[in-house]
Amino acid sequence: MNQATKHTQPSVVFMGTPAFALSTLEALATHPLVSLTGVFTKPPQPKGRGHHKQKSVIHTRAEALGLPVFTPTRLKDEALRQLEQLAPTLIVVAAYGLLLPKSVLQIPPLGCVNIHASLLPRWRGAAPIHRALLAGDAETGATLMRIDEGMDTGAMLAKRTCPITPETTGLSLTQAVAELGGELIKTHLSALLKGELSETPQPDAGATQAPRLTNAEMALDWTKDAAFLERAIRTFYPKAFFEHTAGPGQPARRFRILKATVAPAKTQAQAPGTLVDEALTVACGKGVLQPQLIAPEGKKPLKRDAFLNGYGHLFKAGTQLMHTHLTA
Repeated sequence: MNQATKHTQPSVVFMGTPAFALSTLEALATHPLVSLTGVFTKPPQPKGRGHHKQKSVIHTRAEALGLPVFTPTRLKDEALRQLEQLAPTLIVVAAYGLLLPKSVLQIPPLGCVNIHASLLPRWRGAAPIHRALLAGDAETGATLMRIDEGMDTGAMLAKRTCPITPETTGLSLTQAVAELGGELIKTHLSALLKGELSETPQPDAGATQAPRLTNAEMALDWTKDAAFLERAIRTFYPKAFFEHTAGPGQPARRFRILKATVAPAKTQAQAPGTLVDEALTVACGKGVLQPQLIAPEGKKPLKRDAFLNGYGHLFKAGTQLMHTHLTA
């Protein structure tokens, strides 16, 4: 593409931060109809044991593509001036992490659009992928939507769906929905630029909220239904856990469950959290759950039989597992 052609194309600014946004960034960077003139992403954050600041995935990839990168903490003042200088025809957002104020929404002639990770109006908010899985939805997807001043309330432009299966995890579903975001841009950007995409207002019926995930939710609550806990293990994979102590005065040890099955009901008169047999089957608020892949704290995951060979003395029938309560 020669420089003259590039300047005659509509310019696009992209805003995104985590790996979820990569597919959309790549679709824009390689799209023949637009010029990607800038990328906005959240500033480098401290991570790891040393708390060294690390650039976001989008920051690193945008630099590799030779694109200008901007990392404001707020979309005002200097950031607003930078956007005005870029003069984008369109702004595309995917999991940016900052809300776009009215002053930003008014800059591009074609407005601002977002790749939202659900089938709107279901699951508006910060964690739509994991909320869909945790709730037991049969499917979810991505919605290309117009950004307004509300929280994921703008008009819908296009959708793509994907199934949620009994094997789906939070990680696998995030990747699947992320790829749908790139497909939506590839398929519909031309029509969007021409003003040919119909805009469907979101109905109030069926609207649900997807609040941010908390650490407290990763602690398995045995008073919940077994089916819910099995979904929670897949949703928070590989971080869902319970704690157990060898006896009074002994420190609690943490065990992560990476895979579990809802076992046949058998006879469940035991209180939630009670082991009903010697095979690590746990009574829940409703039904029973049998962990299949368990990782003791600081150790590699073990299949159930191997785990019981090493830790079975701690998990005899009738043992009561702890109820761990964490703050958000």
